[in-house]
Formats: sequence, structure tokens, C-alpha cells
Amino acid sequence: MKTSKRTQYSTLAVLLLVSILFLSIPADTYAAIAKITSFRGEVLVQSGTDVSRLRRVGYVLNSGDYVLTKQGEAQITFNDGAVTKLNPFSKTMIQERDEESGFWVFKTKKATRRVTVYVGKIWHKSGVSDKRNFVQTPTAVCGLRGSDGDFGYDPVKLASYLNMYSGEAAVVGTVIRGFFDNPGITAAQKSAVYQALANAYTKTEAAKATGKTLDLAQAKVDALNVAKEAASALKDNPETTVKTQANAALATADASIAAAKAVVDVERIKEAKAAAERERNEKAAKEAELAAKKAEEAAAKAAAAAAEAKAAADRLEVERAQKAAEAAQKALDDANKAAEGVVPTTAPPTTAPPTTAPPTTAPPTTAPPTTAPPATEPPPTVTTMSITTTTTTTTTSCPSPG
Repeated sequence: MKTSKRTQYSTLAVLLLVSILFLSIPADTYAAIAKITSFRGEVLVQSGTDVSRLRRVGYVLNSGDYVLTKQGEAQITFNDGAVTKLNPFSKTMIQERDEESGFWVFKTKKATRRVTVYVGKIWHKSGVSDKRNFVQTPTAVCGLRGSDGDFGYDPVKLASYLNMYSGEAAVVGTVIRGFFDNPGITAAQKSAVYQALANAYTKTEAAKATGKTLDLAQAKVDALNVAKEAASALKDNPETTVKTQANAALATADASIAAAKAVVDVERIKEAKAAAERERNEKAAKEAELAAKKAEEAAAKAAAAAAEAKAAADRLEVERAQKAAEAAQKALDDANKAAEGVVPTTAPPTTAPPTTAPPTTAPPTTAPPTTAPPATEPPPTVTTMSITTTTTTTTTSCPSPG
């Protein structure tokens, strides 16, 4: 009977965790929109809560995926031929969805691509489709028309950079125009968004090594934190659409994190119960069993609230999503209370490493560059050296391309 109950608890916890993973993912995430067509060095990819190191060319990317380079580079080729190239120590997110434009009864939906630069330097060229193309940072949005150019962001200086090779860019926010250097490793080390993904990868690999449900559950919390940091970085963006999307995503992330933490509480109580059974402490084992039931009920409520938050966020109903996130947090508080007095104040150490991400100064990987030829090569950067000054342009009323 005891084995049966443990199996029941484990199954429920896994089901809750799996449901939470889907809750954190935007509605359009599963749309395959691009592939990695070349890379070298160490490149990390996050899709939903799955974090992995890139091992092969042809890796399919979905809307909402993150790509991070350490001492390496990566090229993303979209389905319509658009290309994004990441320099070393850069992080980006790619998105495609239908977005409303216009006003009142004249609103229409247009296919839109957004490439977000959280840190580092990228080169982007628009594709052949009629999709609207935006390259954005936490402080600026550049709407592209038949364009290609370098874009970058330094979170230390809170500076956005733009160097166009061809075409035009309608800018909302402030950018520094002209040739610019890659912010590099120093900026990456100080970027919360960059370090969150590097940390999530470390935790995920450690959890896979132990195979423990508790470690795997905690690793999912760390992966969800990547989405939270990414949304937080954009929540004050000068463009209304980006700001709204970011705040909706932030509420979803908060709700999903609360639900995932509730599952962690369930697993911690189960470990305490198992320890009590090994020590033949029937009283403690019984208390843990009752606490586990309460925690599982709370985790189920948190998961339901996270589902509500996601549904609201998909419709960009920010206030509704935020209220759902509050409900998920309340359910997490109930799970925490269930764990009090049952789980030791100091949880027993696991084999997972510290939360601090390893230094990004690791030497380049020795793997040879992939053989897939780049889809499109940007003009040599030497051609931009004729630019001797930079200017700052602030435009808050430029129309979006389309």
C-alpha cells in the first residue's frame, strides 16, 4: 500500500509539472518558424522549459525560443529567408504572430516578426515575405523596411545600437547610430537575462544527472525564471505593443513559477515522508502524508491559476493575467504552509551545483565550425569604418512598417 501511495503522489506531481510547462508557453510557441543553419562554439537554446546545448545544424526553432551564444556564433534562417546572426556573448528571442495595427474599426491583423536583442550584437536581414519585421531591445524598437543591419544592446549602459547597411528603420525610442563594437563578455556577465539562461542550463544538466524528481522540478523553476527575466527587461519598452506583450508574459511567468514551486514543495514533503519511513517514525510519516495531500491540492489550484493567466495573456488581457498570477501565488503560500513543520528548515543538499551560473569566460570549444554554408552573408564590417561619428535619434511617433 505504501508503495502504491508513493507512486500515486509521484504521478500526480509529474502531471502537475507537465501541465505547468505548457502553461508557460505562449499560444504561438509551437509554430516552427526558423532553423539554425550554422554555428560554432557553445550555443544554448531554450524552447519552453527545455534548455539544451546546440549539437547540430538544422535545429528547428519555434516562436518564443531563446538563443544564447557564449564564445561562439550562430545563424538563424527563417522560413521566408530572413536571417539573424548572433555574435559571441549575445542573447536573442525570436517571435512571429499576428498583431493588430490601425485603430478603432480600421484595425487589421498583420503577420509580424520580432527579434529581441537582450545583450550583445546581431545582424538581421528581412525576408521575402510581407511580414512586418521589428528588431527590438529593452529601450528601443526598430521597424525595418527591406533592410539589413547590425543591432545591439548593452544592459550596463542601457544603450541600444543601430548600424544600417541598406533599407530604412523607423525607430521608437533612442538608438546610437553608426558602427559599434560588440558589448561582449562584460555586458553578458552583468545581464540578468543572459545569466538566467546560462544558470538554467547548468541546473538542467545537473538535474538530469541525478534523475531525482525534486531536482528536475527545481530545474523547471529555473527555466521559467528565464521567461520572467526576459519579460521584465521589456516591461518598460517605449513601444506600447512591446510593453503590453511583456507585461502579459510577466504575469504568465509569475503564475507558472508559483505553480512549479508548489510542485517542488510536494516533492520536498515526499522526501521527508520517505526519510521518516526509513527511520520507522510512523508519526512523522503520517504527518508528511497528510501534508503531501494538502500540498498537492494547493499545487493543483496553482496550476489552474497559471492556466487562467496564460489564457488571459494570449489575449493580452494584462490585468486579468495579473490577478490569476496573484491566485497562483496564494496557492503556493498554501503549499508552503503544508510543508512547514514537515520539511526540515534547511533542506538536505542535493547533487545540484550552486545557483550561480559558471563564468562565461570558458575557452572556445574545440568543435570545428559546421559545414552548412550561411544563407546570407552581411557586408564586411570594414565598410562601416567610414562612419566617424555616432548620433542619437529619439522618435516616438514614427509609424510602424507595413
